[in-house]
Amino acid sequence: MKKILIYVLAFISAILISFALIKTLQFTTYKKSLIQTEFKNAQEKTKQTAQKVSYFIDTLEPLVTNLAKFTSTQPTTEQIKKELEKKPVEVAGVGVVTNTINLYYVEKEDQQQFVELPQNFIKEIKTEQTTFLEPKKDPITGELIIVYTAPVYAQGKEPIGTAFATQSLSHIKHVLATTYLGAEGYWFIVNENGTILSHPKSSLVKEKKNIKDFSASIEYKNEITGSPSWLFKQPITNTPWSLVGVFDKQELPIDKDSLRQKLFCIIILLLLGALTACLIPALIYLQKNKMIWFSSITATLVLLLTLISLWLVTNLFPDYKETLEPIKTKAYLYSQLSGYEHNATPVPENEIDQLHWFLQYRYKKGKFVPTGILVNDINFVGKEQIEFVGLVWQRYFDGIHDDVSRGFLLPQAAGKPDIVEISRTKEHKTETIQWLVRAKLNQDISYKKYPFDFKDLEIQFWHKDFEKNIILVPDLDSYKVINPNSLPGISKTVFMPGWKLTGTFFGLRKEFYNTTFGMYRYGPFGIYKETEKSDSPDLYFNITAKRKLINAIMIDMLTILVILFILFIILLNHRSLKISWTIGSASTAFFSTILAQMRFRNTIPTNELVYFEAFYFLIYAIILLVLITCLFDLKNYFTSGWLKDGFIVQVLFWPFYLMCMVLITLYYLY
Repeated sequence: MKKILIYVLAFISAILISFALIKTLQFTTYKKSLIQTEFKNAQEKTKQTAQKVSYFIDTLEPLVTNLAKFTSTQPTTEQIKKELEKKPVEVAGVGVVTNTINLYYVEKEDQQQFVELPQNFIKEIKTEQTTFLEPKKDPITGELIIVYTAPVYAQGKEPIGTAFATQSLSHIKHVLATTYLGAEGYWFIVNENGTILSHPKSSLVKEKKNIKDFSASIEYKNEITGSPSWLFKQPITNTPWSLVGVFDKQELPIDKDSLRQKLFCIIILLLLGALTACLIPALIYLQKNKMIWFSSITATLVLLLTLISLWLVTNLFPDYKETLEPIKTKAYLYSQLSGYEHNATPVPENEIDQLHWFLQYRYKKGKFVPTGILVNDINFVGKEQIEFVGLVWQRYFDGIHDDVSRGFLLPQAAGKPDIVEISRTKEHKTETIQWLVRAKLNQDISYKKYPFDFKDLEIQFWHKDFEKNIILVPDLDSYKVINPNSLPGISKTVFMPGWKLTGTFFGLRKEFYNTTFGMYRYGPFGIYKETEKSDSPDLYFNITAKRKLINAIMIDMLTILVILFILFIILLNHRSLKISWTIGSASTAFFSTILAQMRFRNTIPTNELVYFEAFYFLIYAIILLVLITCLFDLKNYFTSGWLKDGFIVQVLFWPFYLMCMVLITLYYLY
């Protein structure tokens, strides 16, 4: 009978481990296939985006060629002006410089205007070849520009001047920011030598950083997020430059819940197979306590390894879902805002028309107030409260916001926030106001999965004028990179003890308010007009924080392990102790556990039963089990077999507790 049981256990163990290996192979194949698919998609995306950039640069060549031919016929200044006024809106500027003419038609401060160029710039663009020049600083707008130039010949023989057209690199960056649909990646442009011409980090352009010896696609460290990424290079047609796309691998469209659950299944199958195998030596040498202890120690190590594996998988693929839809691209924001405009032009379906629609979109189209924030300090200050200090700014436009109050409200504030205006600047038709803000905000925070919990800390903004349907929108143009992993809106000096900030982003969300806040009007027959705050979205700035596991696990688990070791020593040596000492030792362990749990409770400001706290309740059950075993054995109720001297309880002590921990982990984290 014993042999049959041994064979059955061996068969079950082999089956379970085989299933685990099959699941592991399937998981590896699935992930590899996913990576390959996304690799190809990223390559194709880079190619398509390079074509879009080419579209905005290619327009320069025919424009300059026709202008050079037209100028060679020696037209009048007025005729040249009319020709220059035909400039497409997507081109920054176009001009002609000859011995008698100096005209540059360029967009400045949202207006197209004629200006004269300084002589030093004329010398830089003067050439006898039709070609692209290295990016230069526009003497009128102050921006870096791409210049395409062609010589103008008198009657087709002698060069008498230069025709040229310019494209702003800021405009190209806007094209890239608008067309990119991802969250973590970004684009930059390099010349044929690998020198960076345009990059989200403008300092790299100023320093003329060079990326040497990179092929069409390589493994790359994202210099903005620090994450492993893919880098793809695609030539921009008809130019000596290339577009480079950086795709963060963290952006793979992976269902983290599904992956975590699949890995949990693999780990549990391996655990069951290993535990089944651990029973075999104990059965073979049933009468030898050393072999039984060997099986117990092996099972303990297997369970400990399982628990650590479950924690690592949970940390890698956390059970976390954003409570707010992030605004990660300008295209997404503009599409949202068009839905809140009256008589808004719908977003075109054609890709090029859609791109033009996004590029020409302005906040001024509706009563939107661009709002930005830079958090300088943030911390938890209560059970469900945070306190932050930071700068908030808003932009108001003449003709659009003439009848609009300046300022904002923080509806989550606990008490009166400290809001101090520190600057107010007026440049042309735009007024920018900055405030220094210190406020305590109420938050909806859950600690149930402690210490594997994420915190979505939200700063909600309202505008003062409820009745005017003013919508606050994120001032994305104030941030060089809106990639959540680069923490836009967070100062580098921000430090939250025990926490790591993992992302920041803006979002718009409609909230249901069962009141009109007194915003209604009476007519002859009662109320005839109500302002529904619920009809317009609120602006949120979201900060995602992840708990630092090492600190939490080391502090809490160390206390639990010490108490467990004390109980285990009592269990092993209870025969040499008096009953009163055994009870006293168990009582000491009991009150130590209570004190440890109270300390734990003080660090977790919530009334719900959290994941790690369940381990303390498990210790109470272990104390009771140890006490009963010791007392019954000391009273000689166990006279023979594995029950004698509490042997079976000693052997199962650690496997039982760790198995309970594994089951609790699966319940909370699966």
